[in-house]
Amino acid sequence: MSSDDVLPIDPVISDEIELRQALKELQQLDVAMRKRAASLDREVRAIYERAGQHLVNVLGQSIPADVRAKSLQEAIINFANDYREELLKGRDKKSIEYPEGTLAWRTVPATIAASEGVKPDDIIERADKVAPWTIIVRKVLEKVKLFGVGFFEMFDVVYKPSMANIKKAWQAKRLKPADLKKLGLEVVPERESAFFKLPEVSLD
Repeated sequence: MSSDDVLPIDPVISDEIELRQALKELQQLDVAMRKRAASLDREVRAIYERAGQHLVNVLGQSIPADVRAKSLQEAIINFANDYREELLKGRDKKSIEYPEGTLAWRTVPATIAASEGVKPDDIIERADKVAPWTIIVRKVLEKVKLFGVGFFEMFDVVYKPSMANIKKAWQAKRLKPADLKKLGLEVVPERESAFFKLPEVSLD
């Protein structure tokens, strides 16, 4: 595709030319949206938000600028992650500087995440099955009274998985991958993740 072409409504980047085109369009959108925001005071902006969004024309179709920007961002990151080795081949550093913006990769440490389709309540339910005494503990707490009033009547207690503490336990080798699997969790390995930075452009 030529550098003057416009990426489709749902952009999927297949080469560096399209990558640079996406960066260029995203930069133009960023500048346009920042100029528009800067030109509106709070009162006018409130009226503007009620009246409608900033629309851009993409291949004859009007699309909210923020929606278009988000789709371009996702396309850029997906392409950069999928073709990292090809893009960095022969380069000494993990970044590429284009006139339209800089593309780079950072190392994301291994972490713990819920397996696909597993919700926080599912993790608690699985924990109860693995260690049924957790249910007994909660029932005992329900009977605790403070000044004659039920503890849970006076305080809202929300049970939710602490992913940060679960990660610490895994890092300390107190939790094994097999244990995590029983809870509906999994280890996400260390990986390289792409990000980009658009050039600084004055709004004047």
